[in-house]
Parts: sequence; structure tokens; C-alpha cells
Amino acid sequence: MAHPRRTLPPEVREELVVVDWKKTIVEYHETKKRLTNCEMPIGKLAKAIGAMKYIENMARSEVAVRFGEHVGWVDARTRFLFLHPMVQGLFDHKLAQGDRLKISDVISLMSVPRDAQLAAAGRLIQLRKRSARPFYPYNRRGL
Repeated sequence: MAHPRRTLPPEVREELVVVDWKKTIVEYHETKKRLTNCEMPIGKLAKAIGAMKYIENMARSEVAVRFGEHVGWVDARTRFLFLHPMVQGLFDHKLAQGDRLKISDVISLMSVPRDAQLAAAGRLIQLRKRSARPFYPYNRRGL
């Protein structure tokens, strides 16, 4: 059975109508030239990709070519649009490294109902902080 196509929440669709996606593509390429790790906000990229896909009706592959990335990269940022607005704020690159979510967390959060995503995001952050504690193994001699 095929997975039903997700529909954008109406408030997200309204935001996408006014997004200048062409300007975002230019900014992305300029940022990518300056930095090895692109620190462009995920939300801004997601809205530009959403406008291209849902407003301009471009194919995923065409969006990927314009950004110079692969289709999986586009899909991960498209999924961002379906997250709860407060969860989207936890991806802000201005937050401390341990207090923000990663783009890889979008997939696991998508499996959670929208109203429970905030609690799930908090658990992800707590688990990441707990696993970030230093581990001091000792060798066989007990040193």
C-alpha cells in the first residue's frame, strides 16, 4: 500500500506564497562558498524548498539541481515543514550545540503525531545530552 501524500498545514502554505526562493538559492550558494559547513538556517531553506515544490510545482529532482544537492537532502528539508512550529524552533543554529536538534532528527519526529512532537523532541535532546557525558573506560589492569 502506498503512503498517502501529506498535505501541508494551511498556515504553512500561506507562508510559502510570499517566500523569495530564488534569493534563498543565491544566498545558499554564497554561504556554501564561504563556509565548509553551511550554517544557513534550516527553516529558511525548508520554506524556499516548500515554495518551489508546493507553490511552483517543481519536481524534487529539479529543486535538488538548483541547490546543487541530492534528492534526499531536499526531502529532509521538506519534512521540516510538517513539524510543529515550536519543534521547528529547536533547530535554530543560534542555540547551543547540545540544545538543538539535527536535521537527521526530522525523520524520527515525523513518525510522531504533530501534537506530541514537542515532548519527543525534548526527549531526543535529553538523550543526546546524557550520551555526551565523558566515558572513561579503564583497561584490563584496572588503571
